Amino acid sequence: MKHCFCSIAALALIGAGPVRAAPDRPHDVVIRNGIVYDGSGSKPYAGDLAIDGHRISYVGPHRPLKGRLEIDVKGLLLKAASAGWNEGTL
Repeated sequence: MKHCFCSIAALALIGAGPVRAAPDRPHDVVIRNGIVYDGSGSKPYAGDLAIDGHRISYVGPHRPLKGRLEIDVKGLLLKAASAGWNEGTL
């Protein structure tokens, strides 16, 4: 059985704070209903990912996020990666 991957790569910047959309503004992109591999080594889980500008601003369990662009990736693997984490990790 083939697996489809939706890979999102982000550089982990030491000391950089999280980037968040203002409470009354939507995120630039929301990718929802994926099977999240967050790079921590823990088990994958169903969740969402939000992007603002060029940074991942949220990755975690499903939340009622709004986005200017919303993508439903139900059933696809969603990998939020940091620098040095490659495709061979899965």
